[in-house]
Amino acid sequence: MFPFIGLSDELERETPIKQQKKNQDAEKRFLDCTSVARDNRYATSGIYWINIPGVKERKAFCTIQAGSGWTVIMQRSDGSVNFNRPWNDYKNGFGNVDGEYWIGNEVIHRLTHNRTALIRIVMKSMWILGGEAHSLYRQFRIGNESSGYKLFIGGYDNSSTGGDSMTSTTEYCKEPSNNGSKFSTNDRENNPSNCSTELSGGWWFSDCGCSNLNGQYISGGSVISDNKNVGVYWDSVYRNLFGLKNSLRAVRMEIKPADDRRE
Repeated sequence: MFPFIGLSDELERETPIKQQKKNQDAEKRFLDCTSVARDNRYATSGIYWINIPGVKERKAFCTIQAGSGWTVIMQRSDGSVNFNRPWNDYKNGFGNVDGEYWIGNEVIHRLTHNRTALIRIVMKSMWILGGEAHSLYRQFRIGNESSGYKLFIGGYDNSSTGGDSMTSTTEYCKEPSNNGSKFSTNDRENNPSNCSTELSGGWWFSDCGCSNLNGQYISGGSVISDNKNVGVYWDSVYRNLFGLKNSLRAVRMEIKPADDRRE
């Protein structure tokens, strides 16, 4: 399945010149998607090669909006890829760039360790007003593997429509902030409650937290369990109008350098 775009869910209309330049760029190597947009004013959202020092080159999906490029580090939309994976899979990346994938913790570290990044989380659910919401944080980076890919996140943008389920408590979730948490997987738990094993998927769990975007994909979105936050969840949009739990239908995590002011 081709990744959803958001925030407007539309691709820019491609002129022959844009299409020709995009075809040329398809085989070029870029540092990240911001470099794609800076190098080519005709660039449109799509798949590009990125070549980051210290890691194997790979393809990534780029969201290009208003002349700015966001590197998609995670995409989920149909449950076709299993996200309940061990440490090394999350380290190196897995999935299909034209559908569901995790770009790899080592890539995320290399893209953020020496510069502040923005992270935008775009979510879809039938219970979200308008069908889609986003949460933007203006400070994001992760440490290296020896740190447990420790998360540093903050600067939630209050104009976001998806709420803050990483650094503050919500009506239903009173657990600690994810800021400062190490990454956990089912074979390397770096949290006190074995959350990756209990809830499925690798994530920066504080305890078992107010978010887990790598949780089990639930077709249809309905969650029956009352005692665990199962599914692909972001607590501030997790419950519907009736207070019942609903897993997200689709989600995308994307980053870009904070010094790129075009949004």
